[in-house]
Amino acid sequence: MRYMNESMKQINKDIFEKINIEAVDILPIENIVTPNIVNINECYILDLENELSSKNINWNRLMKMHGDRTGYEASCNELRINDYVDDNKTRDEILIYGLRSLHSWKDKLKRDYPNQKIVLILSVNEKFVTLRFHAKREGENWLSSDLERYQESILVEEL
Repeated sequence: MRYMNESMKQINKDIFEKINIEAVDILPIENIVTPNIVNINECYILDLENELSSKNINWNRLMKMHGDRTGYEASCNELRINDYVDDNKTRDEILIYGLRSLHSWKDKLKRDYPNQKIVLILSVNEKFVTLRFHAKREGENWLSSDLERYQESILVEEL
């Protein structure tokens, strides 16, 4: 299921509906398009450096900091697309890379964790395009269901 706030609907109409996302050249973002995602202690974690294991995570400390597993995942699975592309790219170009990455992450998560419900979030403000994800858990919410309360443009994709 996909839903978005009004500002993202306008972006969707202006940009996303006019291009073939799968045809976007991924060379500038190839290191983030198909990242390593690991399951540690029922948390799904973006591991770009291939270095995570349950031995190097202090779960007690993390739960105190983030409140729950969903908060932890949303925090550590945040990736600013801007940090992986040239500074001369426009916001719209970076946004297209963000959507291309979202599609790839969605496919990877479906393939690697087919029984896990996942929430992917693409957000855009004047400066940054951010992609993140977390597992969908009963009684844990990271994002409000009222997307209009956020200043950013937000697209949510649930698997």
